[in-house]
Amino acid sequence: MKNDQKQEIEVIAKDAVKLDKAAGKLAITNDAQLKAASSTLTEVKAASKLLEGKKRSILDPLNQAAKEVRELFREPEEQLKHAEGILKSTILTYHEAQDAIAQKQIASIENRVGTGRGHIKVETAMAQLANIDQPDTNIRTENGGAQIRQSAEKVRVTDPYFLPPEYLYRERVLEALRLEIVSDMREGKPCPNGAEMYREKIVAGVTA
Repeated sequence: MKNDQKQEIEVIAKDAVKLDKAAGKLAITNDAQLKAASSTLTEVKAASKLLEGKKRSILDPLNQAAKEVRELFREPEEQLKHAEGILKSTILTYHEAQDAIAQKQIASIENRVGTGRGHIKVETAMAQLANIDQPDTNIRTENGGAQIRQSAEKVRVTDPYFLPPEYLYRERVLEALRLEIVSDMREGKPCPNGAEMYREKIVAGVTA
């Protein structure tokens, strides 16, 4: 950042401190004070607009440079991510197929444990189980390899109907629902039951 830019921002920052203090001292009990507050609001809006312009003059070139860098890397990153996904999926599919074969063999041996014709002793079953080839979970290669392991525990919603009602009223859930309703209404759907359209009174600062 250039020195002149820093100085300009410092001037605006000092004005911001003054305006913040002035706003904190304001009390409106008559029309004259209302007019004074409105005038201060106009000053605040003007200072905000000026500050935003200065910020944009610094950030916009940086954002454009970052955008160009991201675009430069985008295609190879996507290709590598795609390749990684294919390889992991293929490895996991093979591992699951091998694991299914092993589990079938284990079940077959366990079902034969017992006495009588066609059954085997526990000792014999243990020996046979020890000889079953279990799929490798740690595949080593000259340049590294791959590991197959359980992920950390995750949660997925299987049926929202059976969730405790309190989850529905949490702020993040309500906001997600609101965004979904707004999206549907933009496509022409009516506001659904359980939601309402409303307006609220606001104050807008107006600059000359």
